[in-house]
Formats: sequence, C-alpha cells, structure tokens
Amino acid sequence: MGHLLNNEELQVFGEKLFFDRNLSTPSGQACVTCHGPEAGWSGPDS
Repeated sequence: MGHLLNNEELQVFGEKLFFDRNLSTPSGQACVTCHGPEAGWSGPDS
C-alpha cells in the first residue's frame, strides 16, 4: 500500500477518518469525541 499513498496523503486520510462524525453509530460521534487531545489521544479512562 505504501506505493499507492505518500505519508501526507495517509495523514490527511487518517485525520478525516478520526474527525468524521458520520461514520459512527450513533451518528454525530467521531473517534475524537472520546479520544481527543485532552485525553492524550487515548480513551478518557486510559
């Protein structure tokens, strides 16, 4: 897969996934909802 995407493209793709609020159930919740910078990008219980 490395030959298909460069690091910058992967970073942009990952950020879009991480912040996308339409991928989760319930809708409106993204990975960042629980795994934000204030939690060190891990879960709030970690």
